[in-house]
Amino acid sequence: MNQGACVEVAFADDGVLVRDSKDPTGSVVRVGAREWTAFLRRVRG
Repeated sequence: MNQGACVEVAFADDGVLVRDSKDPTGSVVRVGAREWTAFLRRVRG
């Protein structure tokens, strides 16, 4: 099911930045490198 909910991810020096692709001027979430790696491992199962 695709409802158009997408995120954009940009690499930063100390992790990644995540935002809603439909609201590029909205809030940005900064995620540390270690937390991002743990998230990806969990998603990939």
